[in-house]
Amino acid sequence: MTLLEKKTSYGFYGVVIVAIALGIWVRFINIEGKVYWHDEAYTALFATGHSRDEARSLIFANELRSAAELQSLQQVDPERGAQQLLQRLITEDSQHPPLYYLVARWFMGIWDNA
Repeated sequence: MTLLEKKTSYGFYGVVIVAIALGIWVRFINIEGKVYWHDEAYTALFATGHSRDEARSLIFANELRSAAELQSLQQVDPERGAQQLLQRLITEDSQHPPLYYLVARWFMGIWDNA
């Protein structure tokens, strides 16, 4: 490998590292103020043991809702365990693997619904 090739490869790796670091920074800056995407909202909904019908009845009740009320659908309810989570998946979203939602619920419990 010649000196020119080494400089080119170091430059390329430098650009890749900077791009990755920039992407991570953009993703995590002000993360507490970012809005969930559609699929993230359903992941939180199912992982916490809530159903789509509960979400619909809360969201589409022709009333103004506070952020705390809406966030209640994204909080782990200790009364709803893995059994309710699996039942919701079976009846409402059976094409997705249950282990993913069980692990998501476990992580939400560890980091206090973070």
